[in-house]
Formats: sequence, structure tokens, C-alpha cells
Amino acid sequence: MYQAINSFFVQPFINYNLKRGWAITTAPAIPEELVREMRELAAEMLHDLMPLASTSAGLTAGLIRLASHIKVNLPLRPDPTFEVLFPAAGTMSEQPSWNDEAAALAEDMATRDPAEVVSQLKRSVEEARKINHTSPERMTGLCEHLATAARDPGEWLQLLLDEQDSAHLIRPFLDQVVQRRPTGWEHLAARTLEAEALKRVAVMCLLQCNDLPADLLDRALEAASACPEIIDTLCLRDRIPGGTLLRLLRHPDSSVALEAAGGLWYAPPQAEIRPELRPAWEQAVLRFGEHDEHTPLDDYERGHWMRQVVRASPELARQWLKRRIKTDTIPMLDEDDSSYDQAAAALRHADREQLLDSLRPGLAAERIIARLVDRDVALYERLLARPDLRLCHLVPLNGEPDEIWQRMAVMAHDAGHSPQEIARATADDTGQLWDLDMKPAHWVRLIESFTALAGSDCWRLRAIASAGLEVSKHCRDRDRALLHEPDEL
Repeated sequence: MYQAINSFFVQPFINYNLKRGWAITTAPAIPEELVREMRELAAEMLHDLMPLASTSAGLTAGLIRLASHIKVNLPLRPDPTFEVLFPAAGTMSEQPSWNDEAAALAEDMATRDPAEVVSQLKRSVEEARKINHTSPERMTGLCEHLATAARDPGEWLQLLLDEQDSAHLIRPFLDQVVQRRPTGWEHLAARTLEAEALKRVAVMCLLQCNDLPADLLDRALEAASACPEIIDTLCLRDRIPGGTLLRLLRHPDSSVALEAAGGLWYAPPQAEIRPELRPAWEQAVLRFGEHDEHTPLDDYERGHWMRQVVRASPELARQWLKRRIKTDTIPMLDEDDSSYDQAAAALRHADREQLLDSLRPGLAAERIIARLVDRDVALYERLLARPDLRLCHLVPLNGEPDEIWQRMAVMAHDAGHSPQEIARATADDTGQLWDLDMKPAHWVRLIESFTALAGSDCWRLRAIASAGLEVSKHCRDRDRALLHEPDEL
């Protein structure tokens, strides 16, 4: 009865059961008799589906592999090429001779008509999709052998480009074409750069060449903007010639330059930049964050190495912060371990004074001022002497009151800021990314601090504490309402 089933349904039947289907279940809760009946039914279904797989290497392989799970032998002949390229799951690591098999298959294919072989490879890929076997690993391996064995890899690459085949088929032939450089190789390389789907492969191949023609190198460098993430890997593995490295570090696209800088930083020996690259590398580092006014680039890939760089070089940290301040390109800072925190922490006192003096009213000043002052009373006095930065005067007071805060709060009061302004600045939680559950505890600590401060001998601190208690209790009650918490007595 199953012979009437359309082949359209064979593919999902195989895919489901190969992974977790009822036909191969071993769940202990299912009675043994029921399992036996299920497998007998599955065996009957597999035999009835065999005619539908007779012209499909992928479905044939799928039925045979499913049958092996229930110890059923099907009179089907697997396609030998398909089995080399797309072996059953769990057998790939059990075939130490695969390289020999692939090399032999490639030697045979290299003697045949390239168009015929390419058509066969494409059919194999299509057949593999029918059983959800989409890993390109073995296909790429075969193409590496085939590209090496081919008399004219350019002919094969031309054919693959015309057929618009996938990158994992094309890459080995492009590598061989660039190495051997047959007639017309530059045109073929340029074609891979023009194809969006192949740009990454082409850039990776061409940037590793020592003596690439100038126009082709220019095009590869331009295309690197479409896939900057591969630059980091190539630099880390020391695959890019020195002259090309310099071009990458000076690339007009800062994302490319920064990937090169990060890769060089991590390349062994880590944190040791070659002298001939150091000036260009430092200039690339200084571009970190230049297009990130609203979103800080403090992800692992960039932020992590940048934090290491500024910790290791106070002078580079100073130059970088100076550039970010000058161009007003400091993003919202909400991480305790951001590159900006690390850069500010690396500064000498004189550097902080210099940067503080260079500040102009604007977002950059508001976002970096607390990190520059860093609870330094002398620097805070310097800030309060700047009437043009009055909007930033109270930013360094944000946080829980301590002895240094008390000195700074009195200074702010004497500079003309009201107790209410100082209290609001201290309790300001704008931009904080705390969990809402954590906020009430924060307000409790702040209330306790202001309560203790209310008994101070200094009348200014008592006035600030009174205003601080009012602000903190209001914020506590607001957040409790959001959490639907009852008021405490």
C-alpha cells in the first residue's frame, strides 16, 4: 500500500526517523513487544519505499542508513561517490583512509570532462539535501584533491563560476589558480571578487598572496569591507604579507583596520607588535569607536583586546581618549569594564588634568567626566572651576556617599549647587542597566547613608542629606510600585 505514496513524502520520513523517529526509538518506557511491532512496520515501509529511491542517490543512502538502525538489509546499491562525499553520521571519524579514497576519486575525475564532473558534484549536493546532509567538509576536501590533480584549474574555476556554484566548491580551484597563475587568472580572480556569495572566499585567498598585481590587490582590499571579520583570523595566523598588513591597518574602513589591529595583538607572541607595523597599528587602534557614538563596540571580539591594549599603554590610552573627546564620539557608557573605564584607569594624574582641560560642553564631556575625575578631589576642584562645564559638575557625585564624596559634595555646594541638585545627581539612576529587582536594595543603602549623614556636624551635609533622603525614598517607592511590593513600616 505504501507504493502509492508520492516520493515527496519520502524525504521527511527519512529525515525524521534518522534523528528521533518512532522507527528507531529505544525509549525504556515503551514495551519491548510494541518496539518489535513498530520495527516490523518500519521494515515493511522501507521495502515498499525502495522503488521511489531507485533513481536518487540521496534517498537510497537515507533508506539504507535508516534500515541499518533496525538491522534490516535492503537490496539497494549505494552510490560510491555519494558515500565518499556524504558518509553516514558517526562514520566520518572512522575512515582514516578517506584521504586516499578522495585522492583516488579526484585522480579519476581529473581525467574526465570537467563539465560532466561539475554536473555530478552538483547532483550529489542536491541529493545530500534530501536527507539533510549539508556539511560541505568532505566535498571541500575532494575539491582540494581535484584542484591539485587538474591539469588546468582555471578551466574548472571558469566552469564553476559560470554555474554559480557555492563557495566551498570554488575555493580550492581559486587557490590553485592564484598559485599556478594560468593565462587569464587575474580575470577569474576578479570575477570571484565581484560575486557577493564568493567575496569572502576571494578576499581570504588573495590577501595571502605575496606578489599580487596592484590593481587586483586594490580590489581585494576594497572588498574586505564586506567581510572584515576574516581579517582578524588571517592576521592572527600570520597569513598576510607585511605590505598588505600595512594597507589593512590604514584601510579607509575602520572596521577592517580594527580587525587587523586586533588580530595582530593576539598573534603570537601576544601583545608584541612588530616595529615596522607599530606606527600604523597604533593609528588603527586610535580609530576604535570612531563610528560608535550610540552603540559602544565593547563586544568580545573588539572590546576585549582594546581593554588589554589601553591597560598596557597609558600613552595610547591618553591619545585614544583625547581623540574620542575631540571628535565627540564617546557612546553611552554602562559597563564597569568598558574600554573607556580601562583607558581612564591607565591614565596618569597629569594626563587626567590635560584631558579635563580639553573638554568642551557636550555629550562626550558628560559621558567621560566621572571617569576622568575618579573621586580625585584636586581634579574635582579643577572641574568646578570650569563654568562652561556646569552641567557636568555634579556627574562625578553619582553613587553611594563616602568620605571623599562628602568632601566633593561640600565643594559642589560652595560652588553654587543646591542640596536638591546634589542629591538628585547622587541618586540619579539614568542609564543604569540594573535588574529592577536589585534597585530597591540600592535605595535602602542610599537611605541608610543619608540617614547617617543627617547627624553630621557640617550644616551643608545635613542639608544635602535631607534632600537625599527625600529623593531616595521617592525612588524606592517608585520601584517598589513597579515590583508590586508592599511598603515596609
